[in-house]
Amino acid sequence: MARPNDVSASDLLPKGARLKISISKKGEVELLGNRQGLQALSNICAVLSKSVGEPGNHYHFMDNEGFWGTEPGSISLVIYGQDWAGGIVLEGES
Repeated sequence: MARPNDVSASDLLPKGARLKISISKKGEVELLGNRQGLQALSNICAVLSKSVGEPGNHYHFMDNEGFWGTEPGSISLVIYGQDWAGGIVLEGES
């Protein structure tokens, strides 16, 4: 993921940032984060929005070293920046 010049690596993974990604009993994706973790998620989404259409426009969250280390027990999540011609079509719509 390419970063705009005004975003540093510490904006994307600040010290003390914590996120846990899980599936609720209802089947909903839940993101639990402290202030630094939620701000980092916001920064990551902002960067992705500025680089839609560029190669590598995605970000991995996983309970694994070498990536944005989520809290133990988290499920893996990949966020992509994507443009849709004519808007987003939700499942079941045509």
